[in-house]
Amino acid sequence: MPNTQQPQDRLPEHRRPEDQRPGHHPDHEQDKPDLDAMAARLGVVSDTDEPAGAPRVEPDVVETGRMAAERDRTRIRVGLILLGAAVGYAVARATVRALRSR
Repeated sequence: MPNTQQPQDRLPEHRRPEDQRPGHHPDHEQDKPDLDAMAARLGVVSDTDEPAGAPRVEPDVVETGRMAAERDRTRIRVGLILLGAAVGYAVARATVRALRSR
């Protein structure tokens, strides 16, 4: 049966570093940034932090039926291009194989 313990799990308690012992949770995790401080540095404001009198800005792009139809046509075009490339590859491969077998 393989040993599934990590090397530090096999160390006796007195030889294991304090911060690696089970139950160790420092007051401040050093490897995790303070998200509020990072947001402040980037100038990001959440919806709940906006001033009381701030105007509400709605997104200016709303998908219309025309935009949806154009998106669908684009997907069809891309699909046809990929299909054409695949068929072209298959024909070229078959042609090369036929020429080599002569």
